[in-house]
Amino acid sequence: MSMRSILVIGVIGAILIGGARSQAAEPADDGKDTKQSLASRAQAAKLDALQVAVELRQKDVQFKQRLQKKGYASQTDLRSAEIQLEEARIKLAQARNDRRAAVTFQEAAVKLQQQSVERLAQLREKGFAAAGDVLKAEVALQQAKARLALAQAQLALEEKTSRDDEKLQPLLKQRRDVLREQVKASTHRYRSGEAAIGPILEAMSKLVEAELDLAAGAQERIALRQKQVQIAQDVEELAQARHRVAESAIDEVLGARAARLQAEIDLYREQKQAVAEK
Repeated sequence: MSMRSILVIGVIGAILIGGARSQAAEPADDGKDTKQSLASRAQAAKLDALQVAVELRQKDVQFKQRLQKKGYASQTDLRSAEIQLEEARIKLAQARNDRRAAVTFQEAAVKLQQQSVERLAQLREKGFAAAGDVLKAEVALQQAKARLALAQAQLALEEKTSRDDEKLQPLLKQRRDVLREQVKASTHRYRSGEAAIGPILEAMSKLVEAELDLAAGAQERIALRQKQVQIAQDVEELAQARHRVAESAIDEVLGARAARLQAEIDLYREQKQAVAEK
């Protein structure tokens, strides 16, 4: 059986294993899987398949090394297997969103491609390699260099953005803390009858946006939206209680109700967006 056939079988096996793992980890829901769970399974299966591909490429390199020692494989054969291994590692790193690892593997791939070009050029001079083989290797080298340059630029941009975020984080946290105090103060004044409900609703809206700016991911954003709904419900109940004892007008109850409905709408949209991004 050829190495290509072994790789294909291994990848298919990984997909089946990944699916079995996902089914074992998640309770049955009568076939009504959500988009989020299906996307999660697909991603897990993809990572499993790419990991298997890397492992098989590693075995291929080891096999070629043994053949070379016995004189049954050339340096060119071994170099080709090593390049394919680095390409498999690159794909896995990219699937994991690990840009730094992807750059490291791409650097290794470029180095191997360069060695392959040099070796083929030597063989060409001795009449053991065709000009077309050398040209093909040179094209592959330039393509690898282009991919490396792009990956390095993306990594540099990501690191710069991270450094900028480090400078911005303290300011975002200060704004959030100030708005928390403003919400507390506005709520206290409303409870005591010293202010209308408007300042509370405005401060709450600003606080939610400030907290969302600090959210680390989709799940944290959803949790903040859920918290927003709960607070909006509490404010609406407070407005209704004050209206029942004639301490506030009906427009304040309606304003609080509108804010609560908006919070529920924002939560729904956040949940929908999280599913779409999976």
